[in-house]
Amino acid sequence: MDIPKSDDNHYGNKNPFLLLDCYSSHPYEFNNPVYHYTSIDAFTKIIEQRKIWMTDFSGSNDLVENRVIYYLLDRICANLKAKSIPDEDIYLFYKNCKIQIEHTPLFISCFSKQKDLLSQWRGYANDGKGVAIGFKFKPQRFSELYPGIYAGKKHHYYAYELLYVGEPPDYDFSLPAAQITESILKYFKDLKNENLLWFSSFFSRLNAKVKHGGFKEEDEVRIATCPIVVSPPDANGKSSFVYSGMMKYIPCENSIKPIIEFPFETEEIVEVVIGPKNQTSKEILKAYLKLKGLEHVKVSQSMTTYR
Repeated sequence: MDIPKSDDNHYGNKNPFLLLDCYSSHPYEFNNPVYHYTSIDAFTKIIEQRKIWMTDFSGSNDLVENRVIYYLLDRICANLKAKSIPDEDIYLFYKNCKIQIEHTPLFISCFSKQKDLLSQWRGYANDGKGVAIGFKFKPQRFSELYPGIYAGKKHHYYAYELLYVGEPPDYDFSLPAAQITESILKYFKDLKNENLLWFSSFFSRLNAKVKHGGFKEEDEVRIATCPIVVSPPDANGKSSFVYSGMMKYIPCENSIKPIIEFPFETEEIVEVVIGPKNQTSKEILKAYLKLKGLEHVKVSQSMTTYR
């Protein structure tokens, strides 16, 4: 099987994996800070370790996120049937996509473009007792390719804005479905092409780029990565898929939770906003940040009247 490389030009001038990115043409560039809302305990760990936790996307708080991909998939299969593609080939395509959706993990860390948002304080910063950490990441740290399994590259990070949609019939999936259908027929000729499995793995990641319109005020930006890598060939020249060494595990209340730690550089943290219920003074927080080598970081107080 021809495993695509991150710089692969096997498909001509336009890589079909990029064509799948129907919702957002370019990675997020961080021209302005984005804010990670969190508790005081998590904040001190982030500062001490210079790392942010990335967690499994399947634990999202929006169930619609995990259904959007199936809306798209149904529409694509209907398009393929209209193109006289045999039913057995369509079934194989659907089956492969479903496998990828369910078994190819994606780990994400979430940020908001809004630095003082009540819903964020309540939902992610210990009911306003925490902080919002402002980051301005360097764009060159992120790939132009959406997270997936590549040969020749262990892993990479991708940053993107979310698209907020409703459920059908409120949102019409016909345009992205038509674009994906066109890419499939153009680059793979038939659905039995085994490289289509890789195509479906990228397709399956689109569900992490869409969120229900009810969450629109969050104005969310995400960093994502896929923790699966291709192992070196064995004695018979075959490769397999394994979790990369970037995976770590932490104890939770009733389970063991896998995480990935995303490191940030000192200059990439630019602001800390004190939550509306957080009783830490600006002076104390500035002193703490100075002690940790972050004297340059701006400290501000939430203006939200929430007590």
